[in-house]
Amino acid sequence: MIKVGYIAARRPGNMVFLPQDIVRKNGSSLPGVLKNLEITAGFRKKKVELTRGDFVFSVVLNHGVRFWVSISADFLEYCTRPMYSFSPRSDAVYYFQGIMKPDWGILVQKIPPLKETSCHYHTERDEWVFPLFGFGRAKNCAIGEDFPLLKREIIFFPRGIYHSLEAGKHHGLVTVIILKGVKTVEEILQSDHIFYQGAG
Repeated sequence: MIKVGYIAARRPGNMVFLPQDIVRKNGSSLPGVLKNLEITAGFRKKKVELTRGDFVFSVVLNHGVRFWVSISADFLEYCTRPMYSFSPRSDAVYYFQGIMKPDWGILVQKIPPLKETSCHYHTERDEWVFPLFGFGRAKNCAIGEDFPLLKREIIFFPRGIYHSLEAGKHHGLVTVIILKGVKTVEEILQSDHIFYQGAG
């Protein structure tokens, strides 16, 4: 569980990031799939023009506030209907799931205020978390390690490391998650999860 970079957003009031907006920390590596992925998010109604296939949707935050996300790439397969997590004790909602060549899974996730994801690890996948809105904590629940997930910071969970995310107390947390080693939309949320039995 490492902070591997941050996003240098281009527009005030919006989270707008393209591959060149991603800044690495300490020479860390970030997924090459970022070269083919473009994401815009914020509260402005005007859509930013993107060059590839383009999905725009609203994420409903606390008190009915709407936060919009536009995600653009050449997706092999995708699902745009909100889905609740299949994981035990997880309160996450997934507003977008997509697959990019050759085996990258892309998710847009919302965690409601003071809620969290399940505590789990992956045996075959590495995972990157890119915050779009809100604050929270990244946790390794198996050993009690945690740290703040601050605005624009990118977190890396290597395979074999227990991890979960917990949202703050206001509007919740909206993130993009990138997983390496996924072939279909169906398996993004439903396979390669080893759950921590001691998680409360």
